[in-house]
Amino acid sequence: MNDNEPVEKRNKNPAAPRGGPREKIIRRTFDERLRAVNLHLQEGFTIELVAQEMGVSTAAVDKWLHRYRQQGQAGLQDRSPGPKPARIPPPVRDKIIELKKEDPARGIKRISQLLKRVFFLKASSETVRQTLHQEDLIDSPPKPRRNLVRPRFFERATPNQL
Repeated sequence: MNDNEPVEKRNKNPAAPRGGPREKIIRRTFDERLRAVNLHLQEGFTIELVAQEMGVSTAAVDKWLHRYRQQGQAGLQDRSPGPKPARIPPPVRDKIIELKKEDPARGIKRISQLLKRVFFLKASSETVRQTLHQEDLIDSPPKPRRNLVRPRFFERATPNQL
Protein backbone atom coordinates (compact mmCIF):
# COMPACT_ATOMS: atom_id res chain seq x y z
CA MET A 1 0.00 0.00 0.00
CA ASN A 2 1.05 3.48 -0.68
CA ASP A 3 1.16 6.05 2.14
CA ASN A 4 -0.36 8.61 -0.22
CA GLU A 5 -3.45 6.47 -0.69
CA PRO A 6 -6.59 7.83 1.01
CA VAL A 7 -7.37 6.36 4.41
CA GLU A 8 -10.85 5.13 3.42
CA LYS A 9 -9.38 2.88 0.69
CA ARG A 10 -7.00 1.11 3.07
CA ASN A 11 -8.08 -2.17 4.61
CA LYS A 12 -8.42 -1.36 8.30
CA ASN A 13 -8.25 -5.02 9.35
CA PRO A 14 -5.56 -6.86 7.39
CA ALA A 15 -6.81 -10.19 8.77
CA ALA A 16 -10.31 -9.62 7.36
CA PRO A 17 -11.19 -11.53 4.17
CA ARG A 18 -11.19 -9.72 0.86
CA GLY A 19 -14.14 -7.46 0.46
CA GLY A 20 -14.55 -7.10 4.20
CA PRO A 21 -16.84 -8.97 6.56
CA ARG A 22 -20.03 -10.40 5.16
CA GLU A 23 -23.16 -8.51 6.00
CA LYS A 24 -26.26 -10.17 7.33
CA ILE A 25 -28.76 -10.85 4.56
CA ILE A 26 -32.05 -9.04 5.15
CA ARG A 27 -35.07 -10.41 3.31
CA ARG A 28 -37.32 -7.71 1.92
CA THR A 29 -41.08 -8.00 2.18
CA PHE A 30 -43.46 -7.96 -0.76
CA ASP A 31 -44.49 -4.37 0.04
CA GLU A 32 -40.89 -3.17 0.08
CA ARG A 33 -40.13 -4.83 -3.26
CA LEU A 34 -43.33 -3.41 -4.79
CA ARG A 35 -42.44 0.05 -3.47
CA ALA A 36 -39.00 -0.18 -5.08
CA VAL A 37 -40.50 -1.21 -8.42
CA ASN A 38 -43.07 1.60 -8.25
CA LEU A 39 -40.40 4.16 -7.40
CA HIS A 40 -38.55 3.24 -10.57
CA LEU A 41 -41.43 2.65 -12.99
CA GLN A 42 -43.99 5.22 -11.86
CA GLU A 43 -41.92 7.90 -10.14
CA GLY A 44 -39.04 7.71 -12.62
CA PHE A 45 -36.19 7.36 -10.13
CA THR A 46 -33.04 5.66 -11.36
CA ILE A 47 -32.22 2.15 -10.21
CA GLU A 48 -29.21 3.50 -8.30
CA LEU A 49 -31.35 5.99 -6.35
CA VAL A 50 -33.99 3.36 -5.58
CA ALA A 51 -31.30 0.95 -4.38
CA GLN A 52 -29.75 3.62 -2.19
CA GLU A 53 -33.16 4.58 -0.75
CA MET A 54 -34.09 0.96 -0.01
CA GLY A 55 -30.65 0.02 1.30
CA VAL A 56 -30.14 -2.80 -1.21
CA SER A 57 -27.87 -3.41 -4.16
CA THR A 58 -28.69 -2.29 -7.67
CA ALA A 59 -28.63 -5.94 -8.72
CA ALA A 60 -31.48 -6.69 -6.30
CA VAL A 61 -33.62 -3.85 -7.65
CA ASP A 62 -32.82 -4.94 -11.21
CA LYS A 63 -33.87 -8.51 -10.37
CA TRP A 64 -37.15 -7.29 -8.85
CA LEU A 65 -37.85 -5.20 -11.96
CA HIS A 66 -37.16 -8.15 -14.23
CA ARG A 67 -39.45 -10.45 -12.24
CA TYR A 68 -42.15 -7.74 -12.14
CA ARG A 69 -42.01 -7.31 -15.92
CA GLN A 70 -42.14 -11.08 -16.48
CA GLN A 71 -44.77 -12.14 -13.91
CA GLY A 72 -46.36 -8.97 -12.55
CA GLN A 73 -46.94 -8.63 -8.83
CA ALA A 74 -46.81 -12.42 -8.44
CA GLY A 75 -43.12 -12.29 -9.30
CA LEU A 76 -42.47 -10.15 -6.23
CA GLN A 77 -44.21 -12.54 -3.82
CA ASP A 78 -42.11 -14.46 -1.30
CA ARG A 79 -40.92 -17.71 -2.75
CA SER A 80 -41.17 -20.55 -0.30
CA PRO A 81 -38.82 -23.39 -1.10
CA GLY A 82 -41.55 -25.98 -0.60
CA PRO A 83 -40.94 -29.68 -0.21
CA LYS A 84 -37.77 -31.04 -1.75
CA PRO A 85 -38.19 -33.75 -4.36
CA ALA A 86 -37.29 -37.28 -3.35
CA ARG A 87 -33.68 -38.18 -3.93
CA ILE A 88 -34.52 -41.65 -5.11
CA PRO A 89 -37.44 -42.92 -7.18
CA PRO A 90 -40.30 -44.63 -5.31
CA PRO A 91 -39.55 -48.11 -6.76
CA VAL A 92 -35.99 -47.97 -5.41
CA ARG A 93 -37.31 -46.78 -2.05
CA ASP A 94 -39.80 -49.66 -1.97
CA LYS A 95 -37.05 -52.15 -2.82
CA ILE A 96 -34.88 -50.86 0.05
CA ILE A 97 -37.75 -51.32 2.50
CA GLU A 98 -38.58 -54.75 1.07
CA LEU A 99 -34.97 -55.96 1.42
CA LYS A 100 -34.78 -54.78 5.02
CA LYS A 101 -38.10 -56.38 5.99
CA GLU A 102 -37.09 -59.59 4.22
CA ASP A 103 -34.00 -59.91 6.41
CA PRO A 104 -33.88 -57.48 9.37
CA ALA A 105 -30.26 -58.46 10.10
CA ARG A 106 -29.19 -57.14 6.70
CA GLY A 107 -27.18 -53.96 7.14
CA ILE A 108 -27.14 -50.69 5.27
CA LYS A 109 -24.03 -51.44 3.26
CA ARG A 110 -25.26 -54.90 2.27
CA ILE A 111 -28.59 -53.49 1.03
CA SER A 112 -26.76 -50.84 -1.01
CA GLN A 113 -24.50 -53.50 -2.56
CA LEU A 114 -27.45 -55.78 -3.34
CA LEU A 115 -29.27 -52.98 -5.10
CA LYS A 116 -26.21 -52.29 -7.26
CA ARG A 117 -25.22 -55.88 -8.07
CA VAL A 118 -28.51 -57.75 -8.26
CA PHE A 119 -31.11 -55.18 -9.18
CA PHE A 120 -28.88 -52.66 -11.02
CA LEU A 121 -30.33 -49.79 -9.00
CA LYS A 122 -28.26 -46.91 -7.68
CA ALA A 123 -28.56 -46.05 -4.00
CA SER A 124 -25.65 -45.03 -1.81
CA SER A 125 -25.24 -46.35 1.71
CA GLU A 126 -26.22 -42.95 3.08
CA THR A 127 -29.42 -42.89 0.99
CA VAL A 128 -30.29 -46.38 2.23
CA ARG A 129 -29.62 -45.29 5.83
CA GLN A 130 -31.83 -42.20 5.47
CA THR A 131 -34.62 -44.22 3.89
CA LEU A 132 -34.55 -46.90 6.60
CA HIS A 133 -34.38 -44.25 9.31
CA GLN A 134 -37.45 -42.45 7.89
CA GLU A 135 -39.34 -45.74 7.94
CA ASP A 136 -38.17 -46.52 11.51
CA LEU A 137 -36.59 -49.77 10.35
CA ILE A 138 -33.23 -49.08 12.02
CA ASP A 139 -32.29 -47.87 15.44
CA SER A 140 -29.79 -45.18 16.18
CA PRO A 141 -26.25 -46.52 16.50
CA PRO A 142 -25.26 -47.70 19.99
CA LYS A 143 -23.27 -45.34 22.15
CA PRO A 144 -19.58 -46.20 22.20
CA ARG A 145 -18.57 -48.06 25.33
CA ARG A 146 -15.88 -46.63 27.50
CA ASN A 147 -12.85 -48.76 28.20
CA LEU A 148 -12.77 -49.24 31.97
CA VAL A 149 -9.58 -51.31 31.93
CA ARG A 150 -6.38 -49.44 32.67
CA PRO A 151 -4.15 -49.13 29.63
CA ARG A 152 -1.18 -51.47 29.50
CA PHE A 153 2.27 -49.95 29.38
CA PHE A 154 5.03 -52.08 27.94
CA GLU A 155 7.91 -50.54 29.79
CA ARG A 156 10.70 -52.34 31.64
CA ALA A 157 12.72 -51.31 34.62
CA THR A 158 16.10 -51.56 32.89
CA PRO A 159 17.23 -51.42 29.25
CA ASN A 160 17.46 -54.71 27.28
CA GLN A 161 15.01 -56.40 29.60
CA LEU A 162 12.35 -58.59 28.00
